[in-house]
Amino acid sequence: MTFDVTPDGLVAVARSHAELIAGGLATLLEGRIEPDARLLGCFATGSFAGLALTIMPWLLSGGTLLLHHGFDDSAFAAQCREHCPDTVVVPGALVPQLAEAGLLAHGGLKNVLAAWRAPERCLTSPAWQHSSAGLTDIHIFGEIGLLGSRRSADGVAVPLPLHAVVAPSGSANAVPVADIARTASGTLSMRGPMVPRHRFPPGAEPPGQPRLKADPDGFVDTFYPCRLDRMSSAVTVTGPPPGVVSVGAYRFVLRELEDLVRRADSGAFVTALPNAIAGHRLAGIAAAAT
Repeated sequence: MTFDVTPDGLVAVARSHAELIAGGLATLLEGRIEPDARLLGCFATGSFAGLALTIMPWLLSGGTLLLHHGFDDSAFAAQCREHCPDTVVVPGALVPQLAEAGLLAHGGLKNVLAAWRAPERCLTSPAWQHSSAGLTDIHIFGEIGLLGSRRSADGVAVPLPLHAVVAPSGSANAVPVADIARTASGTLSMRGPMVPRHRFPPGAEPPGQPRLKADPDGFVDTFYPCRLDRMSSAVTVTGPPPGVVSVGAYRFVLRELEDLVRRADSGAFVTALPNAIAGHRLAGIAAAAT
């Protein structure tokens, strides 16, 4: 079980082992992770995305897993030199900086998985240029699910397709990993083998409490606003869930923080500003200390 934050508040998300396997398999296939892979994961494992990007691909490939939590460039470089991973999992916003610093230039690197907790920022990221390693963008939608898209030959990020998402994309042997749709309110919804289906606790519906909601067709709203290109049937995520602030891997409802700050100081004010690396950063004002 993991926990998600929606515009309505904190939600407990219970998953089966089959859903975890489905998320890991989607990552394995779209990321072109080969058997016996050496995977270096710079991603905390306390969420569905962390498990599906590191633990499950390691188990499914039968390879070697190296963990790196709390990013340090010198330690990352040392791990790459010593263990020569063929696959690395890093935050998507850091990929250009890591590449520019030469930290993704070690021999034997085949795959870079760029994990986007703010998927709306993916399409504006710089083109990927590497002589031998491919880049796969992983769009993370809280605890609901994740979707991978392999960069095109020119290194440009690829939008998500409406309806069926398959992996590995562009392959005749691709398998369905999820369905996506656009809700009447203009947000992205998902269903499929990795998407949680049940409320937690099972059957419980406490009045007034936020809970996981699936429509009659099994789609779960991610609350991420999106735009549909009807000519290409491509879906573009345009922003974060309304009222939800992400600082790194930590998500919370801004309204709750504002209420907490006002209780401490009625004249204080706090807001969230966009940040290329963390997603958001907090800024505020308060009365002068006495």
